[in-house]
Amino acid sequence: IQKAASDLLTKVEDTCKKLGTPAQCGDRGPGLGAAGPPLIFIPPAVTVRITQLLGGIENYAAAPTQWQLDQIKVLQPMLTEASAAARKLAQEDLVALNKMITEAGVPYIAIPRGGAASGQPPGGEEW
Repeated sequence: IQKAASDLLTKVEDTCKKLGTPAQCGDRGPGLGAAGPPLIFIPPAVTVRITQLLGGIENYAAAPTQWQLDQIKVLQPMLTEASAAARKLAQEDLVALNKMITEAGVPYIAIPRGGAASGQPPGGEEW
């Protein structure tokens, strides 16, 4: 189970880097003002590239340029691949891990409902 969970975490991290920035995926950058290791180029996530492209198209009165149209063709399969990977994680890989955990009888922590989430203050008191 630990290996399956570790493998799933690796897949989640890889998929996150396709759809989000390193900071959104939990990577911490070097502290400000500190000389660190040489900078490493990390290509922007597909969502960042799409946002930049849409901003360029929407904020200009002329028709999209040929380069912008070409970028749409480049980004579309990248988004399709990343979305499919995320969907597979949620609909197949996570379900398989949950099934494995359940079959092994591993206890899990259930978060109790109540408090502000239920619309009532803790203790069931009236407002």
